[in-house]
Amino acid sequence: MYISEIGEFGLIEKIKETSILFNSSLVIKGNGDDAAVLKQEEKYWLLFTTDMLVENVHFDLNFITPRQLGYRALAVNISDVAAMGGIPTNALVSLGINGKMTVETVSQFYRGLKDCAKEFNINIVGGDTVFSKEFIINISLLGKVEPEFCCFRSGARPGDLLAVTGNIGTSAAGLKMLKFPKKCPAAVRKIVEKKHLFPEPRVRESRVLVKSCHVTALNDISDGLASEVHEIASASNVGVVVEADKIPISTAARKVAEIYGENPLDFALFGGEDFELVFCISGGEEWALTEAAERTGVDITVCGRVVERSKGVKLLKGDQLVPLYPLGWDHFSKNTNDIL
Repeated sequence: MYISEIGEFGLIEKIKETSILFNSSLVIKGNGDDAAVLKQEEKYWLLFTTDMLVENVHFDLNFITPRQLGYRALAVNISDVAAMGGIPTNALVSLGINGKMTVETVSQFYRGLKDCAKEFNINIVGGDTVFSKEFIINISLLGKVEPEFCCFRSGARPGDLLAVTGNIGTSAAGLKMLKFPKKCPAAVRKIVEKKHLFPEPRVRESRVLVKSCHVTALNDISDGLASEVHEIASASNVGVVVEADKIPISTAARKVAEIYGENPLDFALFGGEDFELVFCISGGEEWALTEAAERTGVDITVCGRVVERSKGVKLLKGDQLVPLYPLGWDHFSKNTNDIL
């Protein structure tokens, strides 16, 4: 059945169950009125983020199912809340769709959305649908954070350590496999494609870090490590040295790079969409990172240091210090990678 057969209001009836409440104590009114009504919590600051995904710019339905896309669309917003040290709470979902799209496609998208919302205890309290030639997804997400744990990009100081959670470059390797399939060990393919299709927002890890370590700056890796480090450096008015040999690149990503004749370091620095955390902590606190890794079960790796602004953002490769440019995802740059 096509959407044109049932119209906008018929579609709305089909997806009304997406007023999904997993933590309804703070929801006075969800879907079904002109606006959602939510209670405010006095001891928290409110976080508010939004993200737009456009077909053939951010995703291609030849390489991702509607259900996977639904999960992913919400997950990338959750990662922004994690990058502030916060907890995601309530979401609005708006879609631009055309009449030739099937009702089943939209239903599967919302199933994926519900999968992610359930995992992170998020209420989906409404949204909107409009006509669009391309499939467009816009999600607005609320979150909360205690003032003492809210973390910005702007607090890094010379002498701080630079660290990342998990491993990076794996999502870019997964996209490579999806777009340009080659013979590859099944276990490797599974790892890299899962990392790309089902990003894991580091909400729990962020909360542990901001509560147990002196985190001075925090960001999530959506556009590539190089780009995110530049954002921290710019906001904090500092320089940063990233040590190439210490960047945690997975064995699977290295294998994919070998298959395609590419440098795995490029996947990590410029590939993006790993949605791991990159952050700075006060020097001498590596012991706290070990404890945080044990508590979360996720590796945390120190891979650089903060220096004076005059030294710029550099990459240390062996004994060579070279400029590190922010060549990750940029909508309006000729250096932008294709549909990451």
